Amino acid sequence: SHALTCESVKDDNSKAIKSWIVSKSRKPSLLVSNLNAKNLAEINSFVSPIYNSAPASTVIFVAVQKGHVQAQKMENMKRTLQDPRASLMWTDEMQKNFDNILDQSRFPVATYWLCPKPVKS
Repeated sequence: SHALTCESVKDDNSKAIKSWIVSKSRKPSLLVSNLNAKNLAEINSFVSPIYNSAPASTVIFVAVQKGHVQAQKMENMKRTLQDPRASLMWTDEMQKNFDNILDQSRFPVATYWLCPKPVKS
């Protein structure tokens, strides 16, 4: 199995996903990747070419998660403000906001299992 992390579906590293899946010399059994996209159209434009060229033995799983980038930023801010050397403090109001963001980002908004159709010869 391989894990690839990209900042965006437009990231150059994301091309490795398609290369790995369509490779004739390697047989992918599991490929995990974290891709950030701004909207559903970006996700579709990225997944469609992979789906269309993947071997029939490949299963593609797509989970759409909302708010995780914002939650990561808030977590970093929380760590910074909880440092004893910080001049500002992490407040109860900030914690309530952080808890709301975590609740929204904790579970995927949607999940999709895609199984390419066998290519007719």
